[in-house]
Amino acid sequence: MKLIFILLVVCPPILILLFLAWASFPWSTGPKKFEGEIRNLAHIPSHIDEDVTPPVLKVLTWNLSYGYGVGSQGIAYAQKDKDFFEDKIKGMSLLLQKSEADIVFLQEVDFDSSRSARMDQARLLAEASGFRYIAYAPSWVANYIPFPYFPFSNHFGHMNSGGAILSKYPIIDNSVELLAKPDSNPWWYNLFYLHRYLQRTTIKMGEKEIKVLNLHLEAFARLNRQNQAAHLSSIMDHEGIDLVAGDFNMIPSSAVKKSKFAESIDNYENDMSYDILARTKLKDVIPEDIYSKNEALYWTFPANKPNRKLDYFFPNYHFLVQLFFIITS
Repeated sequence: MKLIFILLVVCPPILILLFLAWASFPWSTGPKKFEGEIRNLAHIPSHIDEDVTPPVLKVLTWNLSYGYGVGSQGIAYAQKDKDFFEDKIKGMSLLLQKSEADIVFLQEVDFDSSRSARMDQARLLAEASGFRYIAYAPSWVANYIPFPYFPFSNHFGHMNSGGAILSKYPIIDNSVELLAKPDSNPWWYNLFYLHRYLQRTTIKMGEKEIKVLNLHLEAFARLNRQNQAAHLSSIMDHEGIDLVAGDFNMIPSSAVKKSKFAESIDNYENDMSYDILARTKLKDVIPEDIYSKNEALYWTFPANKPNRKLDYFFPNYHFLVQLFFIITS
């Protein structure tokens, strides 16, 4: 009995450590850079001349929330089956087709995750919507994500998710920078926490090449987001980026409401992220003086009942913006 008692006391901590090591593999917590995968879907028919520079470029940014919708972050979350996500892919592809976009910046798209039936959502969307080129930016990779915590049956499980760029024109390079996770998080929490990222690609349009950057910045730790904004600011000023787009998780400085949102505890008071980026060579496609005249017109989050602007385009001054709008369902 004594031996059994000792085993019962000693084994649980060991098992917990083994589980943490296995579940959180590949143990990515610090910043990291790597060359991302590029796929050429040659079987997709092209309806454009890739050798001609288009006079007008249509671009779109979209945080998909992996097609789940309201509840994707764990509140009132329940597992969905494959049919659910197949229907979502069909609906999203119809929207992409209708937009006639040339380049699409995606965030929170799953590549091989248990929570979304192990689908490569980027590839399925590209095939269904007529995009021949995909650049992948995996930023959340783990064997097992034990979230939402209870019940266990709702755990996300195997995770491979991040950002992607879909293009009708050739993507000739793709580099991914995973950003440091918040120091304010416990070490064990950061083992499972997603990386925020910057994804740089070069897209060739006839004789012209444009450099674009897709991103997803920190949502919950203000100081971490400000550090990311400062890093991004330097990149925007010194690397010759033509277009930056994505989910910035910040609101304009002129926004009237910065806290006490109905559906969350998000607080943007004293957040300098927007001010940091506003000083760069690239400017928000919606200037603050225009935004402040009718804020609700430009709100992007949450999708079902928008009450703030978290998603942005920062184009280079070489681009003349002809039209900008939020697509609503």
